[in-house]
Amino acid sequence: MTGLGGLLRLILRRDRVILPLWVLLLGLLPRVYLTGFEKLFATDADRLNYAHLSAANAGFVALYGPLSGDSMGELVVWRAGFLPVMIGLAALLTVIRHTRAEEEAGRSELIRATVVGRWAPFAAALLVTLTGCLIVGVLVTVTMIGGGLPVAGSAAFGAVFTLSGWLFAGVAAIAAQLTSGARGARTIAVLALGVSYVLRLGGDISAQGDGRLGRLSWLSPIGWVQRIFPYGADDPWPGLLALLGTGATVAVGARLLARRDLGSGLIADRLGPAHADRALGSPFGLAWRLHRGRCSAGPPASARSGWSSAGWAPAWCSCPGRAAGSATCSAGSAAAGRSPTRTSPPPPGSAGWSSRCTRCRPPCGCATRSRPATRS
Repeated sequence: MTGLGGLLRLILRRDRVILPLWVLLLGLLPRVYLTGFEKLFATDADRLNYAHLSAANAGFVALYGPLSGDSMGELVVWRAGFLPVMIGLAALLTVIRHTRAEEEAGRSELIRATVVGRWAPFAAALLVTLTGCLIVGVLVTVTMIGGGLPVAGSAAFGAVFTLSGWLFAGVAAIAAQLTSGARGARTIAVLALGVSYVLRLGGDISAQGDGRLGRLSWLSPIGWVQRIFPYGADDPWPGLLALLGTGATVAVGARLLARRDLGSGLIADRLGPAHADRALGSPFGLAWRLHRGRCSAGPPASARSGWSSAGWAPAWCSCPGRAAGSATCSAGSAAAGRSPTRTSPPPPGSAGWSSRCTRCRPPCGCATRSRPATRS
């Protein structure tokens, strides 16, 4: 590890703007959510109603994950459900920037010509990234405690952020050894992040329905940290699984580094065509070839995200026999020969509560339904 200290100072010098930016942004954003919820919900009934509507919205579940309860802390954790993906993205990009990108640019060769150990660049990149993720977790914990939330739940919430970044820093450590270019390494690491998100999404959506694919979430690193359930169960076992996954990925990355030469990747480069395509003869054609992946994937991804976010809100009975603001319908129930029955489910997190119960036909038998507007 000769020269590790100098490399750490070099990385901190180069990332003196971008590193504090994503650390502070991701670390302080949950506090913004908490402040917003406190202003939005004047009463506990407002908060419970929002939790009830959000838990039954498939688009919200796809984007943020399942809502485990209706407390203020659980609502903040749910609303921040996409932030672990963002910290994972920031961590993997930071690791690749200071490992594979340095080799591709030729700077690693210059650095290794000095008195620097073989493992020092790899260790320095990981130490800076892991420390940054740890600071994010500490910021989340401190700001949530400062907002009046329980200490144990706040510590678990901070661990969700830290472990998410650590896991994908380890994934990036592996991806950096596979290809000879930084672009390929980023593609592999981001693809792993995307697959993890899709598995989490599929498992959570299935859990709202028949639950047959609910275990898919356990195949996702994002699903692991999500199952800690801060301010609810505060379960440490998924966190331990994420910690073991971090150690395993870093160890595999170090092992792969020892098996390759400087500047090379374990996956051999493909030979390009002997002659360039005619479309590359113009600046527009070259720009399209270089950026076609992002240009092609961006609009469909944005459209899909918008469609998911506009998912259906739960249906409510709106027949004339139901009094304004009431959960019962006397006219519809009397017509069906039944006594008035509640059409709304019990509060989230209570006994017998299920996010699926609002999707069935109202017990009063009325055919008229309406969807109240939801606030996001």
